[in-house]
Amino acid sequence: MIYRCFLNVDEIAAFLRVSAKTIYRLVKEGNAKGQRLPHFKVGRRYMFDRDEVLGALKSGDRLPAFADGREVGHV
Repeated sequence: MIYRCFLNVDEIAAFLRVSAKTIYRLVKEGNAKGQRLPHFKVGRRYMFDRDEVLGALKSGDRLPAFADGREVGHV
């Protein structure tokens, strides 16, 4: 059986080393290119599939960088 890892806003923020405010912004507005962080909602909560977020970050086609040029997950 395959288990998937789902993270809430605080957990994905810690995982990517950004603030929760940044996560909300990436969900609602996206980055400089308008590309949004992959997510789904459970009630009023945003949830993130860790593998889907990692895939988006690795491929670079869904979430390449912030407006200032920094990549998500890099300090």
